[in-house]
This record gives sequence, C-alpha cells and structure tokens, in this order.
Amino acid sequence: MDAGLAAVIGALAGSLGTIGAALATERTKRVSAEIAARAEHRKSRREPRESAYKEYIDSVVALLDWEYLDNEPNQDGALRPLLVNIRNAWQNAALAGPLEINAPSERLMYACVDFRVVARNRAKSDFSAPRELVSEAKKEIRVCLSLFVKAAQVALEDDGSRRRLRD
Repeated sequence: MDAGLAAVIGALAGSLGTIGAALATERTKRVSAEIAARAEHRKSRREPRESAYKEYIDSVVALLDWEYLDNEPNQDGALRPLLVNIRNAWQNAALAGPLEINAPSERLMYACVDFRVVARNRAKSDFSAPRELVSEAKKEIRVCLSLFVKAAQVALEDDGSRRRLRD
C-alpha cells in the first residue's frame, strides 16, 4: 500500500469518527431535552391537579366538621353553602383529570348530597328520624373521601412515562 492510499484511508477513518461522535452527541442532547421537557410537563400538569384535589378534599372536610344539631330548623340553610363549595371543587377536580379520578370524585360528591338529604329529612320529620342516619351518612362520606384520596395520589404520582393499556 502506498503512502497516498494510507493517507486517504486515515482521513476517511477520521471523518467517520467525527461524524459518529457528532451523531452520538446530538442523540444525547435530544434525549436530555426530552427528559427536561417531560419533567416540565409533569410539573405543569401536577400543580393544578394537586390544587384542585386539595380544594375538593378541604371542602368535604369542612362538611365533615360541620356539627349537626338536633332541634335546629335551619339545618339546610347552613348546609347549602358547604355543598355549593363541594360541587364547585368537584367540578374543578374532575376537569383537572385524569379520567380515573372521575368515578371516585363523583361518588364522594353524591355521598355529600346524600348527607344533605338525610339531614333535611330528619329536620322535616321534627327530628324523629333516627340520628344514626346522620352518622351513617358521614361514615359513607369518609369512606368515599378515602377512596378519592387514594385515586388522587395515584393520579399525582403518574408522570406520564408509563404506557396505559386501553380497552
């Protein structure tokens, strides 16, 4: 092999090495940019969801903290603003998504509405209906709240990197 051919082969090998290094560097940059974009997307999605879920939980806890009083004829008037807050917070939580949060959030909202119906019916019956019905309705709210919190935690932990199997 003469020196000229060796020089050409050496230059070609050097060029191929440079091209390979450039491609590897570009791929690394692209992967790093995708990771950064995914992290930013995850953060931008998590914060509004977390806020909506917290607002919903806080509004339900306010209902649970509300003291049911026997012989108080205006029970429904006191409950109405609490339930309006719960409904608004439920809508925000449902809109924040994902779809998997809708069933537990809706079940919780209906448990709160059922509590209002129990309290109203007890007041309309001159408080002759069993007081245990009120306790049972609050117990159902606590069960539904626990299910919603678990679903919210799963939704907040989802970073979008796992593929979901659809039916």
